[in-house]
Amino acid sequence: MGAYYITSDLDLRARFEPSALDEALRHAGLFGGIRQRDGYWQAGYSCAPCVDAPASALRHLLDIVESLDPEARDQWDRCYSRRFDMGFQSFDERFASRWQINDRLMRRLAAVNAELVVTIYRAEQSREAT
Repeated sequence: MGAYYITSDLDLRARFEPSALDEALRHAGLFGGIRQRDGYWQAGYSCAPCVDAPASALRHLLDIVESLDPEARDQWDRCYSRRFDMGFQSFDERFASRWQINDRLMRRLAAVNAELVVTIYRAEQSREAT
């Protein structure tokens, strides 16, 4: 079974309303927003230019986080969950798919105290291997 890269998302959870962080992320070009749910705040974002490869998408998202102004960065640091979610679509042709995140990006991810998540979406139909 293989998979192809389709999207990257940034998912956050906080016990406070992260309005400054929300504004900064949307101002940086991410799509999404915040909502309150079951006593906590949930935020989800994605970006249009993050569709060519997981490493470049992660690099782009980390650039945004690393450049946050002090108030937004404080809210980032206070979130209890910060996840970069790389999304893949599965397909059933018989070859493997391989995507690499290098050690520099992993260190940057750790420096912003975030997690890397991989989501593999089940294919509705086969995709021809190229």
